[in-house]
Amino acid sequence: MLRHFISFIFACFAFLCISGCIASTERFSYKIVVTISTPEGDKVGGAVREASMYRERSILPDQGTGSYRILKGEAAAIDLGTRGVLFALMGEREPWIAFLAIDPAHNKWGPNIDTMIQRYGYPPLVIFKDLEDANTIVSVDGRDLEKAFGEGVFLKSIAYVRTKDRVEFGQIDKWLPWLSGQKNSLAGKDIGVSGDRESTEQPKNRFPVGAFTKNMK
Repeated sequence: MLRHFISFIFACFAFLCISGCIASTERFSYKIVVTISTPEGDKVGGAVREASMYRERSILPDQGTGSYRILKGEAAAIDLGTRGVLFALMGEREPWIAFLAIDPAHNKWGPNIDTMIQRYGYPPLVIFKDLEDANTIVSVDGRDLEKAFGEGVFLKSIAYVRTKDRVEFGQIDKWLPWLSGQKNSLAGKDIGVSGDRESTEQPKNRFPVGAFTKNMK
């Protein structure tokens, strides 16, 4: 009798564990809005992106895992006039940070979530010395845009907001018409510590085409 009772209890516990760990996938759309302060005034660029959130429900506090990834979207382009165009690419950690920003149940930082961005990093920011040449891509530091664009230029804010707008494609093509034919990752360097020069001491960064535009089912 005792053996059957123990078996029954074990079966109930196993059922609860299995049912509590059923995975769920949720899609959500958000817009990234990047504001750059310049001596001539603020310059703003943004892009709508669609991401998925995969989570395993759990019955224990330390149980379950989750993952986030961008499914559709484009880089945000910020036109700085004669200074060039700054591109905010799609980074690996961005959909997780964006979810925290737009979900009231998890959001502790507000729409700009500066604390999270400072802790986990800015989205990849790049410029092209020549917009017609893929080989002129250069990575810039969001904490010090003056090295790339001159005095008085700095990153004012990055915001993630929930939206019902659909992802639109083609905006990046206006700036980088050659991108659709690009097969390999783009290789670039960092802005050097001595100003608007490329550093020859640091290894090249590689930027996949999927960081500029992505359209997954």
